[in-house]
Amino acid sequence: MFSSQSSLESFQKYSKTLPVNKPLTGSEINEYLKDVSKYRGLLIKSQLDKDFFRTAKDGFYILNYGRIFEGTHWVAFELDGNTITYFSSLGDRPLRIFDAIPQRVIYSNYKLQSNYSMNCGLWAVAFILWRSLGRDLKDFANLFMPHDSEKLLLDNDRIMLSLLKKM
Repeated sequence: MFSSQSSLESFQKYSKTLPVNKPLTGSEINEYLKDVSKYRGLLIKSQLDKDFFRTAKDGFYILNYGRIFEGTHWVAFELDGNTITYFSSLGDRPLRIFDAIPQRVIYSNYKLQSNYSMNCGLWAVAFILWRSLGRDLKDFANLFMPHDSEKLLLDNDRIMLSLLKKM
């Protein structure tokens, strides 16, 4: 949850400058989520191993599939005791490391983002903000329309950006 009403107002003010179809940097993601009390930070794929899941604090994490904090694809997950809620806007199955951990992994295989969109960082931010308000993955996914049409998937970006500006 946001730590205070002023934190939510701060995010809403900052969100008015949301980029459209521009990849987010790690610094921008951290800025968007700085007031989410359970946000634990950014990770890159090579940081995930069984030891991470044994020692990590419960909370929200943003993961980049690449080797640096810029670039390939941003996803989000929440570690909450024995459960991990994993979100990829492309509907990707969680990385294989998630198969080798004791926690139960919940995820959606709905593709919500077009391959022509570069907004995966904003999708990950929107998911964490949604979860920080106590709402679940299924309700988040149901706000959008999974499509096979890349053109129709671009409409989901507009819905997601509108949602971000309201949260």
